[in-house]
Amino acid sequence: MMRSQGVRGLLLVLLLLVTPAAASDAYWARPASLPDHFARHGEEVGARTPQAYVKLAAQLLERAERGEIPLKVARDGTLRAYDPITHLFGAYNADGGIRTLFVAHDPHYFDRQPGSLR
Repeated sequence: MMRSQGVRGLLLVLLLLVTPAAASDAYWARPASLPDHFARHGEEVGARTPQAYVKLAAQLLERAERGEIPLKVARDGTLRAYDPITHLFGAYNADGGIRTLFVAHDPHYFDRQPGSLR
């Protein structure tokens, strides 16, 4: 299990290094919730700072919008992106505002989320 987490962490760091920088308009939808989200999920996604956490979440959405990884769109406009290799899961407002980013430890988590694949 520890080796698997180490490999996943390395993949996440490499992903940060090779993915183009997130759009400058990336933002956390509810800024007051960022410290809590970063405290709970920052380490597991490989982010050392809140800014790196936001950047990683923005990059995940950008990859989904390019069709590189699955993206679901719910009736209310909520966007959900999932990387099946790293198990990163992100949820976003319809305008791209970031709601959360974390490692979905359950491989079927994304499948159970509302929305249609885009």
